[in-house]
This record gives sequence, structure tokens and C-alpha cells, in this order.
Amino acid sequence: MGFDEVFIDMVWRIMANNWYSIIVNGKRHGFFQSTRGLKQGDPLSPALFILGAEVLSRSLNSLHNNPDYYGFFLEPRGPQVNHLSFANDIILFTSGRQKTLQLILQTLKVYEETPGQLINTDQSHLMVHTSAFNSTRDRIKRITGFRQKEGHLTYLGCPLFNYTMANKIIELWWERYFSQACPTISTYSPLISSDPPVTVLNQVQSIMDDFFWGWRNEKKKYHWASWKHLSFPYEEGGIGMRNLKDMMHTKHKVEEHIKWKLNSGNCSFWWDNWLGVGPLAQFSTDGNRFNNTTVADFWVEGQWDLKKLIRQAPNNYLANILSTELYI
Repeated sequence: MGFDEVFIDMVWRIMANNWYSIIVNGKRHGFFQSTRGLKQGDPLSPALFILGAEVLSRSLNSLHNNPDYYGFFLEPRGPQVNHLSFANDIILFTSGRQKTLQLILQTLKVYEETPGQLINTDQSHLMVHTSAFNSTRDRIKRITGFRQKEGHLTYLGCPLFNYTMANKIIELWWERYFSQACPTISTYSPLISSDPPVTVLNQVQSIMDDFFWGWRNEKKKYHWASWKHLSFPYEEGGIGMRNLKDMMHTKHKVEEHIKWKLNSGNCSFWWDNWLGVGPLAQFSTDGNRFNNTTVADFWVEGQWDLKKLIRQAPNNYLANILSTELYI
């Protein structure tokens, strides 16, 4: 990771010079050397753990450069999700193919041999979609040796996702952006700036229906007209309210005529439409497109890093990139 030999030597001396003695009834007995780890409470411990976790994370991300690796896609045109980490827990996402599973296990084995941090297989398990083939499920069990877990995914006893929680998040989002004076403007603004799934649009649309028709005695009032008819122009019997789905459909057409102005360059180089031609990932087969590379990573000392662009960026859009200015 580029650390100086002096730093590495200092850390190693601290780790290799740990001696312990056991206190029994107030008296010390024995004196032996530790074979691994640091003293309890050593401030260097969390720093070394973070460095080790970074090694594992980069090793897993480097699998994208392997032609035999086939990852997990949330959306065909979007980036692959390789893993998610929190403290000493990690969630791996995979397609379930045999070669892919073998590459992941090989990466984990190399990591175990490097820092000596071992994976707890007793607390490791796998989860598959309910519609997954039995052959896929059996293949993952056979290769990984992990047990299958059913039900919701939990962390420290709390579910990471369920339908009720998703509804609560939408309600909190609504309260944050909601304005009784003009609910349409405050609702449309954050939606247009994002790209929510159809399920979210339907739920937000339902909340807007309830707001428009109101409540009585803690019960919803009767909806005398559907939102589809309310969204018609005045001359066609509606009230001119725009339909959310129609606005999202129009949004993509408008984006074709919007030009980005790059400031800090912290947007994704591969997956954000910062050049105005769509995500650059669709024009490249480079494995680096799955990493979290930003536009600023290609900008060095006030100018584009030409050598790096030639190696990674699509050749057809190299001239467009070089003519784009960054305001850092």
C-alpha cells in the first residue's frame, strides 16, 4: 500500500515485542510472549485493523479485472456490487457461478494467510433469492461450505430491510420535503433529482392522494377522482397536476440537453453522466469501470492525466474529456 520501510519496521517491532504474565490471587505467575495481536486497548490496533480491512476490500474489488469473474448486478446498466463492510462484518455479493465462487474463496484464503486474521465459518452463512434454482443453492453450499440462512437479514439483532421499514423511510422522506403550502413543488424537486424505482413512485403517489383528499376521524376520505384524471389539463377536465411517472419519463429526455459543470469532480467517472453522452461504462470493457473511480482521480496538478486517460478511458470520447474543464 506504499508505506515506508521505517514505518513497517516500527509497527512490526511493536507487534513482535508483546509479553504477558497471568495474575492469580494478586500474584503474577509465568511470563510468555504473545504469538499474535497487540495488547488490549492499544491505540494502534484499530488503525491496523482498518489497513487490513482495506487490503481485503481492494483484493475483492480487483476481482473485476479477472475475465472469469462474474459479479452481481443490481441493474444491468449499473455498477456491480462486490461487497459491503461494517466493522469486522462483510457481506459478499456474487452471481453464484462456480468459477466466481472459487475466485472469491481464493481471495479470502490469501487474505487469511497475509495478516493471520481468520474467517469464522461457524458464523458465516449464505442467502439466496427464493426463486433461485436448487442447483445454484447446492453449488454455493458445496463450494463455500457455508450454511443457508432463511428469513430477513439482520445485524446485531436488527433487520437490515423489511417492507415496513421501507414504508417508514418513505414517510420520513415525505415529512422532510413536504410543504402544505405547495406540496407538488417540494415533492417533485427531490424526486426529479434522483431516479427512484416504480414502487417508490407508487407509494409517494398514494401519499399525495391522501393529502389531496384529506382525512376525517383518522380515516381516509373517499377519493372522488383518480390521480390520472386530476393530472389532465384544465381544458380536459383536470386540475393541471403532473403525474410523477410522466415527469420521470420526461426527465430522461430533458437530461439529454443538460450540460454538466464539474466543480470538485467527486462524481463517478464511469457511471455518472458528467460528459453528456451517458455513463462512460457502456462504451468500455475495462475492469476498472466497476471501481469507485471519480472524475477528480483523472485530474492531476490542474490538468487531465493524459496517460491515465489513454489507458482507461474510451478512445472515442477522449477528445470530449480533454475539452472539459474542472473547477477545483
